[in-house]
Amino acid sequence: MKYRVDTSISARTRHTAITIGWIAIAMSLVVLLYTLLRWDTASWWLKIEAPLQILLGGWLIHDNRWQLAHYPHS
Repeated sequence: MKYRVDTSISARTRHTAITIGWIAIAMSLVVLLYTLLRWDTASWWLKIEAPLQILLGGWLIHDNRWQLAHYPHS
């Protein structure tokens, strides 16, 4: 006897997935805009530092070890 697997997704699940997708697109655009706005005024590392921190989850780091390593006088 063969069982049929229900592969359909609910409207709520699809809506959640689409919402998460739009949030990801919006965050990517914010990072891109931020990078472009700082492009002429910063050194090459500062141009990519903040977007990398955002994309790599730098906001999850609650202590300031990363900041102290890069900006010891701040």
